[in-house]
Amino acid sequence: MGIIPSAAAAGDSSARCKENERAALLKLKQGLFDSSGRLSSWAGDDCCRWRGVRCSNRTGHVVQLRLRNPSPSPDGDDNFLSGKISPSLLELRHLSYLDLSRNRFDGASIPRFSGSLTSLRYLNLSDATFGRTIPHQLGNLSRLQYPDFHWLYIPPRPLVVDNFHWISRRSSLSYLDTSAINLSAAGDVYDEVTKLPRLSVLRLINCQLLRLPNTLPPSANLTSLTTLDLSSNYLGPLLPSWLSNISKSQEYRSLLQPVPWPDLWLWEVVFPSDISNFDKQLSGCVRNSLQVLNLANNALGGGVPVWIGELRNLKSLHLEDNLLSGLIPPSLGTLSSLSFLYLSDNMLRGSISESFGQLSELIVWVVSYNQLSGIVSDVHFSSITSFSSSWLPQFQLKNIHLGSGVLGVVEKRMEDIN
Repeated sequence: MGIIPSAAAAGDSSARCKENERAALLKLKQGLFDSSGRLSSWAGDDCCRWRGVRCSNRTGHVVQLRLRNPSPSPDGDDNFLSGKISPSLLELRHLSYLDLSRNRFDGASIPRFSGSLTSLRYLNLSDATFGRTIPHQLGNLSRLQYPDFHWLYIPPRPLVVDNFHWISRRSSLSYLDTSAINLSAAGDVYDEVTKLPRLSVLRLINCQLLRLPNTLPPSANLTSLTTLDLSSNYLGPLLPSWLSNISKSQEYRSLLQPVPWPDLWLWEVVFPSDISNFDKQLSGCVRNSLQVLNLANNALGGGVPVWIGELRNLKSLHLEDNLLSGLIPPSLGTLSSLSFLYLSDNMLRGSISESFGQLSELIVWVVSYNQLSGIVSDVHFSSITSFSSSWLPQFQLKNIHLGSGVLGVVEKRMEDIN
């Protein structure tokens, strides 16, 4: 279905917005406070030309409302919309895309009538200061694929979920982000989200989750999952076995087509354990395709595992703020795709292997606040162009932090680094 863009870009399309839908949008405007005049174009007969309104160029029905605050944050600006969402939205029976993110609704409830917008596929209410309980009526949105409720920070009047069963009825979901939403009273969250066969991205950051199950029910189906972010929860003490089961499913599907596993974010989930316990879970297909591994701030002990060097496609490794000790294994120097390496705030000792000079994609390397010693030279950092006029660097390191270490000898040429 083609879409008529707003404003003058609409051209001379013969399709014009429906009168009842134009009236519905005007009622919506009447309930909103718009101090910056973002809705000033909402006048005249053709609502398909109004800012933020998109219509089908075949039927003229309103299919998209893009009312996202254009500022990076609702704090400190006057571009936000506030006020009350009018039930006149129900007149937009063909509305498939609704974005109200980054506006200010001051702790108001998400309207229950939202569950009657049955054509919705995309719903973005992130950082819009809605509060109270996410209504179960959203479970009636049979076509919904992309719901986003996340908060960047914990709000003064947070959203909560008291029952997650409604989400499992939406088998069409491919993306779900409830970050900073309180899920502590939502029942078995994992039992519900694992019933979503098309789910590709799942972000449950800082949701006050207290555990991860060791196994999943037989009905679990996460074969489409590519991104899982469980940051800032207390989920210990071990990485659960079902992550390994997901990797087996991915490996099975890879026989039919390449299936990536780009991200595993477990930052600050408090695993009071030895890092070696992750070996079995990060095996098989995961070991071949993982791109981001974030285990920062988890009080992990032991040494940096040699097997991390087998994560062939790893681009970003975060092990900072743990209790890791021993040597940095030379095997990390075989991570040919690695761009970001964070090992700071541990108890690592010894010298840095010259194998790190092989990291042709390295951009940022942070090893500060350790107990390292030895010689650091251009062999380790051949991306840095200021060593000599005749030296041709092999890659593009931009930042290195070596502060608060116990470096014994640093060759004088390092003094030229800015």
